[in-house]
Amino acid sequence: MVPPLFRVLPRAFPALRGILSWIDGSRTFVFTEAMRVSRWILLLCLLFPSISASAHGLNGGYARLTVTQDEIEARFSLNLADVILHFELDGDDDHILSAEEKLSGIQKMDRFLQEQASVSVDGQRLTLQLSSAEVVRDAAGQESLEMVYSATRPTPSSTLTLSVRPDVFEKFGQTFSMLAKVEAAGNTQQAVLSIGQTEQPFSIGSAGTAGAAVPAPARTFGATFMEFLQLGIKHIFLGYDHLMFLFALILVGGRIVDLIKIVTAFTVAHSVTLALAAFNIVSLPSRPVESGIALSIAYVALENLLNEKPAHRWRLTFTFGLVHGFGFASVLKELGLPRQNLAASLLSFNLGVEIGQIAVVALLFPLVVWVSRQPYQRAVVRAASVIVLLFGLGWFIERAFGGSFMPI
Repeated sequence: MVPPLFRVLPRAFPALRGILSWIDGSRTFVFTEAMRVSRWILLLCLLFPSISASAHGLNGGYARLTVTQDEIEARFSLNLADVILHFELDGDDDHILSAEEKLSGIQKMDRFLQEQASVSVDGQRLTLQLSSAEVVRDAAGQESLEMVYSATRPTPSSTLTLSVRPDVFEKFGQTFSMLAKVEAAGNTQQAVLSIGQTEQPFSIGSAGTAGAAVPAPARTFGATFMEFLQLGIKHIFLGYDHLMFLFALILVGGRIVDLIKIVTAFTVAHSVTLALAAFNIVSLPSRPVESGIALSIAYVALENLLNEKPAHRWRLTFTFGLVHGFGFASVLKELGLPRQNLAASLLSFNLGVEIGQIAVVALLFPLVVWVSRQPYQRAVVRAASVIVLLFGLGWFIERAFGGSFMPI
């Protein structure tokens, strides 16, 4: 028997019912026109590089701390669009920041960071002095507000702790993360601060009163491996676009063998491009990559609507996995892969991504199998695919043309 919810949906949402009926009667036309429109939009995206794209799968900012014998420099950067949105800087809504609005933004960000973020050395909170503040643009046209602070390093000192207060997540959302990189005494360390981990200690060696700084303990293979393994797992769970891509892939159900082929193809593909990008063998601008990831989500959802049992989906997954691999690489580039144990960090990050993917699939697949045995399975697949399609197209528009109208 069909549950009441699915008997009510067609009546409550006649527009959705009309869309699904139209798709059933116009499969070839929909597919052809969607691909044609996608090509034109992607071409426009490439022709206008000045328009910024949303950061890949990440609602967050970056903290880069450089420790010398006498001083600690802290650079905090946040996406400019997020700063404008959450601090309501564009008062006249003309989409252009005046000199007064920029100054107001810097002042608001300074107060916010001084209150919500802290840098401590051996348990003693440092007083951060604002050195400079400017809007910086990366190679892809992404603009960020970068705030640079400096503080005197106490002597002796051996441990630096970076922390953020819970109010940060009230301001920027529960999915907010801060990617942190600390360079001290010849070593580089990375971490992710999130709602589940608001504080992170780093070893910075020791600075004595007489003589040069004592180097921090060398990063071991095991420490580097575990650090990037955790980063990979966290990234897949924070990357809603990747999660939705996986969901769309397994939504139609199928044999466990087919699912294994799909996941394996995706893993092999993104491992290849992740390695190529991490070793600077191949480098692509972030905006076409992020836009391509969004289009891959929309494409898979559209295929779910056009074909009840898509054949050879692993081939499609492999192709799109190549694009997603460049998306994963963007996170590593922002953190900066350490020269020490480079292979270990790359391998463990990729393994962490895979663990996250397997965990997601393991949670969803039993539900997909159960739904596939119900008489209303096709209705569920269609409704879910329409939602995924809308998200994919929305993310594409955001990333290709700028903006932040999507809920996640």
